[in-house]
Amino acid sequence: MLHSMGHWQRTVHGYSGIRAPLHDRLYALLRNFPDDASLGALARLDVRRIVVHTDLYPPGEWEQVSARIGRYGNRLQLEHVAGAGRVCSLGPPAAQ
Repeated sequence: MLHSMGHWQRTVHGYSGIRAPLHDRLYALLRNFPDDASLGALARLDVRRIVVHTDLYPPGEWEQVSARIGRYGNRLQLEHVAGAGRVCSLGPPAAQ
């Protein structure tokens, strides 16, 4: 919740101290972010912006996540960088 004060936008976690069942399901999916399952779940929640804190990843893991973000360039666009923070916009899935 503290990080959300930097932008005052709605978050998927809400703003109370109650952890809804959705939180645990989404947390499990986001451990593999970005992949089809995590991006699909975020899209179904109408998420438009994703904030990634690179400094919260274990050493060496951010590089792997960054490479996966690059592979989803048709859906994820880097919009802003501030220190260890990255803001990406989430677009619709590519037409098949």
